[in-house]
Amino acid sequence: MTTSMSHEQSHGFVVTPELRDAVLSTLLRRKEEQGQVRSADVRDAVRVLGCSERTVWRWLQRGYGPKTQRKRWEPDPEYKTMLVRHGGSIADLRETLVADGKETVCARTMQRAFAREYPAALLAFAREGYQSAQAQLPTSKMPDLAVNEEWSMDDTQLPVWCILPSGEVGKAQMQGIIEGCTRYILSLNVSPYTFNTEDAVENLATAMAGHHTENGVFVGGKPRALRTDRGSIFVARATSMGLVTEKIDRRYSEPYTPQQNGKIERWHRFKRRLRKLPGFDWTDFKPGDPRKAAVPPPPEHLLTSGVATTDIKVSRLISGPCRRSASSDPGRRR
Repeated sequence: MTTSMSHEQSHGFVVTPELRDAVLSTLLRRKEEQGQVRSADVRDAVRVLGCSERTVWRWLQRGYGPKTQRKRWEPDPEYKTMLVRHGGSIADLRETLVADGKETVCARTMQRAFAREYPAALLAFAREGYQSAQAQLPTSKMPDLAVNEEWSMDDTQLPVWCILPSGEVGKAQMQGIIEGCTRYILSLNVSPYTFNTEDAVENLATAMAGHHTENGVFVGGKPRALRTDRGSIFVARATSMGLVTEKIDRRYSEPYTPQQNGKIERWHRFKRRLRKLPGFDWTDFKPGDPRKAAVPPPPEHLLTSGVATTDIKVSRLISGPCRRSASSDPGRRR
């Protein structure tokens, strides 16, 4: 016999673990005294507990019911302040809470809870102060760089709607390379199309060829290492083999940690200055992706001179020499 009643409530009252254990203990006692349990007794238990007969028979066969899952202990928000006052010692904090009658959990349970709820930097600050907390930050682990010791490379979408060479309304892409020590923009490529491996290799070659500034200082050369994310154009075989040939080391940023490539990510903030251009829009746009299917504005009053106009406008708003390259071949694949 089965019933559609839930485990939580039967005949208007809540089925608690204590009630379930009491009913099961009664059945087990009768089984021990009489050598068996009647089906009528099992049906009575089903009406009380709101479960199936098969479940009750299984409990009787095992000799115990389902184990009650204990509620996970969570620290009170006030304990964070108290932990700092105790110098980050969870053992001392527990002794204080136990003496006040507030907690009875063991020290190991409190240690796991604090490690789960609070970041490592906060615990380090409570124990050893500001310097120790600062050492826990990802950006603090990056050493000081010398000239051409590390370059950073990344691409981004410009937040400006424009008329592409194909006649469609879209957003241009930008790929740049920055020198890690001087934060000098070595190369910049603005294109109406999504960058491919050939673009990345060409952009890197332009930066390595270098150029002289207005003061006659040469910038460029060959870096000791190149830092990128794990985008497909950066991990492609052509890119990797080119770096191996030039004896340039690879350094990848971990997923969801843009601060590890923070120099070029910070330089991307210049896009805020593009608010002066017509068609400015922060919305992400990617053709063919329904999650980023932003509705473009009408082509009126947008930049109509192709990507070259966008390139010139962008170059006036960013600082530092850069390469201005934009392919206007309408037959190129997007």
